[in-house]
Amino acid sequence: MKDFSMQLRYLMDKTLSVAEDKAEEIAKQAVTSLIEKSPHPTGANGRPSPYSTGEFVNNWKVGASVEPSFTNAPIASKEDKISELHSQIDGWFKNNKSLYIWNSGPYVEQVEYLGWKYADDYAPILRTVQELKGKM
Repeated sequence: MKDFSMQLRYLMDKTLSVAEDKAEEIAKQAVTSLIEKSPHPTGANGRPSPYSTGEFVNNWKVGASVEPSFTNAPIASKEDKISELHSQIDGWFKNNKSLYIWNSGPYVEQVEYLGWKYADDYAPILRTVQELKGKM
């Protein structure tokens, strides 16, 4: 009976570790997609978007709960923001069961529902959810 209990415990721990790794992978895919689809001076698909300052990209955050905070500081690049958020997600699910991803920028409604008037960057949340659902 003791062997069975130990084997079962091992399998449960292994399964939990695999689930944590998969959750981390999905969270990183989500933030990468959100940022890549968000307005930024580099624009969509590398085409310049002079009407964006990068503020929207810089306001993507991750954490244990939504903490409304806004910064008007632009980020140097989408890649920098992706790296920043990925480093915060690394190992997250070893100690936490959930992760929130949010944007407190003042342009969320405009970008998500009304479109970004001068660029191809629009509906990053909807398009990211659709993309992730297609992978599941």
